[in-house]
Amino acid sequence: MNEPQEEPEERRRALTCTYCRLKKIKCGRTHPCGNCIDHGKECIFPFVKRRVGSKRDKPRKDLEERLARMESLLELSKRESLPSSEQDAISLVHREQQSQFSNSAEDTRLGNSGAISHEPMINADQDDDMELEPPESIPTQETTQKSASTSSLAQPQILNYHTSPQTVQNFSPHVEYVECADLLGSEVGWEYHGPTSFLSICSIPGITWVSETSGEPSFFETAKALVLNIDSRLKMRRNPRHETIAEPDENVAWEWCKAYFDHSFDASLGLVSKEHFEARLRHHFAQNDVADDDPAWYALRNTVYASGYRLSSSNMPYSNISGEIQGQAWRYFEKALDVNNELLYGSTGLMAVQALTAMGFFAEGLAGPSLGYMLISCATRLAQAKGLHRQPAQSWNLPIAKQQHRVRLFWTLYILEKHISYRSGRPSIIDDDDISCPFPSTQLANNTTHIDPFIYMIQHARISSRIAKQLASGRSFRQTHSKTLEVIQELNKELQEWRDTLPQFLQPDAPTTRHGKRREYINMYHIMYLRYAYYGSIMAIHSILTHPWNSSLFGSGQSSALRSRILISSHAVVNAARAIILDTDAIHVDASTPIWLAFYFPLVSAINIFIYILKYPALPTASSDVTLLDICTGHFSRLELAAPDTALPFVREIAKLARSTVESVRNSAASPGSLLGADVLAPSVAQPSVPHDLGNNSSPGEDILEFFSDNWGTMFPSLNDENLAAFTFD
Repeated sequence: MNEPQEEPEERRRALTCTYCRLKKIKCGRTHPCGNCIDHGKECIFPFVKRRVGSKRDKPRKDLEERLARMESLLELSKRESLPSSEQDAISLVHREQQSQFSNSAEDTRLGNSGAISHEPMINADQDDDMELEPPESIPTQETTQKSASTSSLAQPQILNYHTSPQTVQNFSPHVEYVECADLLGSEVGWEYHGPTSFLSICSIPGITWVSETSGEPSFFETAKALVLNIDSRLKMRRNPRHETIAEPDENVAWEWCKAYFDHSFDASLGLVSKEHFEARLRHHFAQNDVADDDPAWYALRNTVYASGYRLSSSNMPYSNISGEIQGQAWRYFEKALDVNNELLYGSTGLMAVQALTAMGFFAEGLAGPSLGYMLISCATRLAQAKGLHRQPAQSWNLPIAKQQHRVRLFWTLYILEKHISYRSGRPSIIDDDDISCPFPSTQLANNTTHIDPFIYMIQHARISSRIAKQLASGRSFRQTHSKTLEVIQELNKELQEWRDTLPQFLQPDAPTTRHGKRREYINMYHIMYLRYAYYGSIMAIHSILTHPWNSSLFGSGQSSALRSRILISSHAVVNAARAIILDTDAIHVDASTPIWLAFYFPLVSAINIFIYILKYPALPTASSDVTLLDICTGHFSRLELAAPDTALPFVREIAKLARSTVESVRNSAASPGSLLGADVLAPSVAQPSVPHDLGNNSSPGEDILEFFSDNWGTMFPSLNDENLAAFTFD
């Protein structure tokens, strides 16, 4: 014990002394060097700390740990359906896996206990050689086909996430929360996507159902790629900041201003008064470079520049859209972001709300990060702080024009906030019960935008808000079966009544083309928004019944009436999805095209058609539905051509998977002695595309419906420095 320890081997020293490194001059590498002798400095050659491991070791280890955790959870879910002898064997393996995972997790915690590293961002290309093994518990093609032939629509093959909270094997909410808490304790940049998000198919129940139904365990990789694609768009990368771009000359500024008011979606809604903005811009250029210290005007002006430049350059070749055009536009947008704190925490007027809302609309474009959720949330808080959600009191003594301006500004913000909240599966920060702001009844003075389409958009946004509150809130998850079905019926009826109020040329089934004739006050965005919003709401209302990983919520002993309701909802959802995909040829794609138009609604439609095909692969419509997925694949290829950052191979992959599933079922049906299960065939009787009255067929004596929706909500890491390639599905 008292013997002296062996001296460690000689450590490598730096090639440059500390003084030369500090002054950034060439070192003579002698001891002492000439520079230190000349300046009378102590010449020190520091030891070089040897790097242990690779930059990729931590992401790889984290990913392996999370995959091991997910595999163990999937194995745990299978135990109830296995004989006791098999359960004993699996329990032994499970304990070994848990022991290995605990050891590796402890090593990771010890390794991370030091100071926070400030290494540069890991490049995604560096991890291309990382191989991910799919969960071993996902069944093979053979076992899946056997289960598909015997299961029924009322009993989908998914994880039973929604039974007693006391049963660990059934993934109680408490168990899942522990898992998430353990992960979130050591990770930053995680993004939550709620049950109404289209990413619910990437949750553990969604991946499991698709893998079991199709017999293709590689869907895990497809879902992983989708998550990385979406999360890469949600946050800004830590790119070095460019030098502040100069103010455009007056002629160019007016050109961009004209493009913004003529072609942007937010300008068509009357977010910014054209007359007032142009008057302020003329005053700005008349100042002859005199500094303007109004942050709201600074942000709004540069946001209009960014949007106008992007719109005026939309006719340039596709190859320039993602690079030069977005790069220039983004630099003007960054100038607006620079005063974000002043807009929120300084003394500002309504123009600050306009600026933040315009910034949110700009961030809704295809090119660039999707920052709309945070920007619109901030704009909403600021608007509520200024009382825009309330009807102006007479004591405020506001002029009529000012009141109308407040009304239009609030409802424009309301429309976008409700849409973004629902598509992300996150709660809205606007309480409808606290709104007393009236609907706009007349157009603003000197505003050429017609009010009617705007009114219909507001009405739909109110319906969309009720859909989220009554079918996706925490309170709604504790409703009874009959109450949930009643809510679905009421919301569906309300949506159809809203549709009936639309004029004929705005009806969702009215023919439209990109270059077709429209009324002078009608923007193409108005037509497509109302159309897609209607079909999207149908899918939102009925998907709680049609998504197979939700079906177990209604219990294993489903009545024939409930199964009939599920079939009717399935018809409604798939017909709405088909209509959206067939309308994608009317979308003009460029860097400024809104995400909801070119990305969100087509993707949701593709996912719902994909689910319908997997549920009923033997239907005569299966082949045409696969063709629709191919059309949607072509649409996303157009997006990739216009903006390479939006490349989305997910639709292409699910189209291949759907085609192989349909062909496999048909080959099985053609083989002698083959029997198809009842679940792959839907009723041959044609159902209405969107039923007005769904009926009320609840069964008596039902239990309270415990949804536990967080089990199919998803928590994913955003692509930051630490977790570019390491994430899990929770």
